[in-house]
Amino acid sequence: MLIVGCAPSPAAPVPACVASDHFYVPRDPQRAAFEAEYIRTHPPRFSRADAISIAQRFIAAEGHTEVPGTVDEGSIHRDLVEAGSFEETMALRHANLDPHPVGVRRLPAYWAVVFRFADSYRAQRGLDEQRGRAVLVSIFDGHARVQHQDITCVASFAEP
Repeated sequence: MLIVGCAPSPAAPVPACVASDHFYVPRDPQRAAFEAEYIRTHPPRFSRADAISIAQRFIAAEGHTEVPGTVDEGSIHRDLVEAGSFEETMALRHANLDPHPVGVRRLPAYWAVVFRFADSYRAQRGLDEQRGRAVLVSIFDGHARVQHQDITCVASFAEP
């Protein structure tokens, strides 16, 4: 059986970590230009510092840090990948993110606040240090949610 298009050509080197590795990159140049203009002309209701604070409180409350989560079963923000009981979900989340953000990027409707996976979590799963998750904080109402797609290059979000 021949499978086509599933791996990069061995002749083409694959960079270890490039900015386009993160979860959101507009591929169309016109869309990228539109989004850049939108961001320039639509200031967020929440500052960058506010977004960081909201994201840090969110991951702590939802049980993603060393600190036990403070949410109850009725208010937890569940995702499709978390199909177990409340207790199982909280156990799986415990200490999976470093509480200190690696960086922040403004997207059209969100601040993306990026956290590296915690050392112990990466070691258990054999992940490299460039892996993490983004918390998306709405620029309109401050609502936060975890983007459950790994960031494969947290360095692309690092502060200049």
